[in-house]
Amino acid sequence: MQDWLRPKIDALNSSWPVFWLFCLFLVIPIWLVDYPPMVDLPGHASQIQLMHNLQNGDFLYSDLFMRYYLTPYWGGYVPVYLLSFIFGVLAALKIIITLALVGIPYFTKKIVDRFGGNPAWIWLCFPVAYSSPFYWGFLNFIFTVSIGLGWVYFCIKVSDRDKVGWRAQLTIALGVIVLFFGHLIACGMLGLIVATYYLFLNKTVKQRMSLLAPLLIFVPLAGAFFWLQISNNTGLQSPFYLDYQPERYKHSLSLLVGRPTWWSDLAGLMLLVTPFMAGGILTRRLSRLLPFVIILLFVLLLPLQMMGTNLIYTRFFIFVVPLLLLALEYRPETVTSLRNLLPVLIALIVMTINTSDIVDFAVEYENYEKVIEQAEPDSRIFKIIPNSLSKAGDFMLPVYDHFPSWHHLRGKGLVDYNFASFGTMPVSYKDVAFTKMPRYGFDWSQHHGECYDYFISRADGDLFFSPYSRQKIHGNKVDLVAHSGMWYLHKNKNPKVCN
Repeated sequence: MQDWLRPKIDALNSSWPVFWLFCLFLVIPIWLVDYPPMVDLPGHASQIQLMHNLQNGDFLYSDLFMRYYLTPYWGGYVPVYLLSFIFGVLAALKIIITLALVGIPYFTKKIVDRFGGNPAWIWLCFPVAYSSPFYWGFLNFIFTVSIGLGWVYFCIKVSDRDKVGWRAQLTIALGVIVLFFGHLIACGMLGLIVATYYLFLNKTVKQRMSLLAPLLIFVPLAGAFFWLQISNNTGLQSPFYLDYQPERYKHSLSLLVGRPTWWSDLAGLMLLVTPFMAGGILTRRLSRLLPFVIILLFVLLLPLQMMGTNLIYTRFFIFVVPLLLLALEYRPETVTSLRNLLPVLIALIVMTINTSDIVDFAVEYENYEKVIEQAEPDSRIFKIIPNSLSKAGDFMLPVYDHFPSWHHLRGKGLVDYNFASFGTMPVSYKDVAFTKMPRYGFDWSQHHGECYDYFISRADGDLFFSPYSRQKIHGNKVDLVAHSGMWYLHKNKNPKVCN
């Protein structure tokens, strides 16, 4: 029976039409809903909309903001901004997310095929596209990683040549520059992968140096960035938070598919074990093995927070499976047909669960839409989100932390706090006080409640009129205008213009 199945399963695993069909299944959830459950995505959307509002010149709050160009976070913003002139901000975001998701299995497939790997392994990269960076909404990071894997593939192809010409070196260097201005952390990791690969190739010292030389452009770029950030006091001096508690490692496997749940733990384990069941064995070539070793050390040992950036180590889980596949040699004689079918089944199961949970999330956020439609499109709103967890699906992440920032797309309004408070974004607040303002909770005096038209909250009860709420002392200053589910919208009785 297995001999009869083997040719059919091998043909399925090698089929490009089937691959593109899986890509369609991968991205469908993004287009089935208005707002994907990506924690930071509303904040990124607000940045794009603020760019448009400042460009138009009639933005009521334009005096609050400045454009900040020396930031390495243009990777996703530039294409989204350009596409938004044609499709609008929301559709442009989805187009870039679609390309980012598809790019991960596509470019990994190119790399695996180049080294004669098992085509079946590629299906395991589809669940990885929804790894931790996706659900945290790290738009620029996942887009830079996706195109960066294409750059890694190019760098591997170049290394096959006996002599590397200046055109190839220039292309590698330009790739570093593009990736750097896409996302600094992603660029650093991608550059380290390629540098490690080049350094341990079976070539002469001169040949290896000619390959490594273009990568050095990263050093002055990163040095200039850090110098500017430290000079401007933008938060790089923040303390490290190591987080080596057992809880960190309890659900590490689940981060391979994005969410800390029991089934994600099992799925993550299968993503690592299945390539070995499907004929994989670790290579002895250090150029291919060491990048995988490095990424394991990163996800196990890097701090949670450093240099003003949070969730450092969780970002690198997106690299684990692609680099594992790079580190494997294929032994087809050890594989049965059913083992070659296992990666397909795992990918289908995980993607089906993702799709179901995302659709459930869309049903849940209808309560937000019912509330926000009662606010004027150009109004200024302060968000208070004591309860940011979704009850739809097993997201286990604060998916509603920045959700009210979708209000920016309704017109020329403003929601605080938004990503302009970070101080290193393309659109940032001029007043440094905004970067130091508490980003969670609400204090009428400290957050200048008099400056806002509305207050939107997601909580277990009414924050202004509940007898046990800290905000009840300000209940005489607001009116409740809308309430649905856990969402509340209060209108300021006497708002002031605070430009």
